[in-house]
Amino acid sequence: MNNLLLNINILYSKIAFQIGSFHVAWYAVIILSGALLGTLFGYLYFGKRLGITSDLVSEGLALGLLFGIFGARLYYVAFSNQTYSSFIDVINPSNGGLAIHGGLIAVGIYLPIWCKIRKIDIITLLEIALPLIMFAQCVGRWGNFVNQEAFGPVTTKETLQHLLIPNFIINNMYINGAYHHPTFLYESVANLIGLTIYQIVRKYNKKLYVGDAVPFYLIWYGIVRFLIEILRTDALLIGSSGIKIAQVVSITMIVAGITIFILRRVFKFRLMSCYDALYSDKGSLMIKKEEKKNKIIVFDCDGTVLDTFELIEHIVISTFDELFPDYHISKEEAHSFFGPFIDETFVKYATIDVPLDKCISTYAKYAELYTKDYIKAYPNMNEALKELKNMGYKLVIVSNKIEKEVIRGLDITNLSEYFDDIIGADKLTKVKPDPECINLIRDKYHVENMLLIGDSKIDIDTAINANITGILATWCKEKIEHIDGVRKIDDPLELINIGKEYIDKL
Repeated sequence: MNNLLLNINILYSKIAFQIGSFHVAWYAVIILSGALLGTLFGYLYFGKRLGITSDLVSEGLALGLLFGIFGARLYYVAFSNQTYSSFIDVINPSNGGLAIHGGLIAVGIYLPIWCKIRKIDIITLLEIALPLIMFAQCVGRWGNFVNQEAFGPVTTKETLQHLLIPNFIINNMYINGAYHHPTFLYESVANLIGLTIYQIVRKYNKKLYVGDAVPFYLIWYGIVRFLIEILRTDALLIGSSGIKIAQVVSITMIVAGITIFILRRVFKFRLMSCYDALYSDKGSLMIKKEEKKNKIIVFDCDGTVLDTFELIEHIVISTFDELFPDYHISKEEAHSFFGPFIDETFVKYATIDVPLDKCISTYAKYAELYTKDYIKAYPNMNEALKELKNMGYKLVIVSNKIEKEVIRGLDITNLSEYFDDIIGADKLTKVKPDPECINLIRDKYHVENMLLIGDSKIDIDTAINANITGILATWCKEKIEHIDGVRKIDDPLELINIGKEYIDKL
């Protein structure tokens, strides 16, 4: 019995352990435990299957906690009526004083930037992470229990017992000479209920899509927090208005969640079923790493994804006007630069006075000057690529241009988000039609079969040399050379049917 009482007293103490003058509060231990448990579950159950490394998870968690706690603390300080004697007091949350809404805002700023840098699909990450964040909140609220905060109005012990609240909670809700409603507990339980509902529905209902965790979280937690704030007596207020800031934010969350839920269905934005993606045997997020990566479509860049016909024409003519002013190059001759590696095309024009490296540097200068004005995506290309991504394909570009130029063109045309990898000429020792580029993809993604979509014989020869399927895109030119046994497509939207046709074969 004495040992039991000792354990209870330790639990009720705000200090978990102390070394000299340094102490760690239970509040911090509980919040970190919730975050670590949620992250560990997400990594083991989903992350490893997505190919996410433990180092990447550790980095994301560490930065997320740093930004989240800092944002939660600043938000609390901004709306609390307390006074702080030093900067250390302002940033020190060990005795309580974190506002989850501030943490969400801070992480909402940090996460897209981190995902962009690390090339992580933020929608997939949020689908996995938000239920785990809700779990972390369920656990983290018990930090408020230890600190005797996040409580409601005065009540009686008998009322709390009728609500089947355990005695150890009731006893710790005896604050300033009276019993209070444990609103921390109500919120924790409500979030656990929401988490359970979402996990069950996500697993068995095909109408819930990857990314719907975002509107669900905004709506569910918005409603829960709005109702909890009705009871809270230690809530943060907007100045002296008496309006609880958490309720204003909660209403905003609910409206935003409903809006996101409706709009993505109206515009059919990435409607991949959570059941198919996460739980089905053929789910693109659930199947083994090698199987997922086998679903790859390789694209040529110029003339296939990007319309650079007019761009290259202007670059070549301007280059010749500067370097070879006495040589009049026709448009037809300029079009011969479309497709082959630039070194191979210029080598027959280079002279002692105008060496090959000067030709290339001048070409690069005009490419820098003209790209923004003349480059564009082919009609329907955006829609086709978006649908292929929804099917679970990885999309890779292989080009005889250098990687930097390919990326610039994709950024200008807003197509970058669809491509998982880019292999430019500067990454190769031998350019197309040599199969080195395809062999690099095989090695990197543990893949054997794939499709190659291109607009020229060079692309088809690359596919033949690599022993994969080549498909000829004809939307670049009105007339394109006939190649026996090669399938032709005239519109990027035809890629959708091709994707459906090959998805199981690949």
